[in-house]
Amino acid sequence: MANHHDHDEHPQDLNLLEEMNYETRDFDVDQAPKGTVWFFAVTTGFFILAFISLIFMGPDFIPWFRDGKFQTVNQPDVRRRMPEAPAPLLQSNITAKKDTVDLRKKEADKLATYGWANKEKTAAKIPVEEAMNMVAAQGKLPRWAPIAPASTTPAENRTPATR
Repeated sequence: MANHHDHDEHPQDLNLLEEMNYETRDFDVDQAPKGTVWFFAVTTGFFILAFISLIFMGPDFIPWFRDGKFQTVNQPDVRRRMPEAPAPLLQSNITAKKDTVDLRKKEADKLATYGWANKEKTAAKIPVEEAMNMVAAQGKLPRWAPIAPASTTPAENRTPATR
């Protein structure tokens, strides 16, 4: 029995493989540590450059600059100003949802509660459902309702089968 650790059973002719344009090795293992070091060095360098560029852009870009740490002598204390009275404030997602909830509560309050419609207390407001039931009980039609056709006698209303 041959010892397979000492020699190959089918030795490769490297010159023949190179002549046929085969690569003898896909990856240069000796260069892997060097490439890894270069990758992390370049990445760290880019992070340092990004941090320095943020410092020069101003304190509003980095949160801990706003707290007073790392303030430079030449840098003025920059704060965001609130817009003046006629300018509207932009809403965040949370305030928009809260405003919508408040609006729905006010709408429900107006539509479903009793109260006075004016300051003189000469007109009252009632819930919409109750007002609709009262008008329907009186038999009044709204102004926009179509006009009903004139009533006809039963003889004119007969279907073709009963004629």
